[in-house]
Amino acid sequence: MTNRAIDVYDMIAEIMVAKGDSWRNYAACRGMNAHGESNVFFPSRAAGVEEGKSVCATCPVRAECQNDWEKMPIAMQRHGIWFGLTDNERKTAKKKRRSRMK
Repeated sequence: MTNRAIDVYDMIAEIMVAKGDSWRNYAACRGMNAHGESNVFFPSRAAGVEEGKSVCATCPVRAECQNDWEKMPIAMQRHGIWFGLTDNERKTAKKKRRSRMK
């Protein structure tokens, strides 16, 4: 997919989500079985992280994914790749946001 095609898809997804359509319908991971054989979003080794992150990198609804993640119970937030970040990356990003707010 070209960058232009991704940009158009991003705009369409943004409009449809604003109209109340579920962001999940536009997620790059839509239809992927997160708990199946390939398990790209919950890799058992650090070596498997890049595959899940690469799916998220093309996703037009990462912000919506992050919003849903923030509403999850803390125990669920600690696992997997969400909106393109691992647990450690999310912790680092959160610390940076907090330090900027001071």
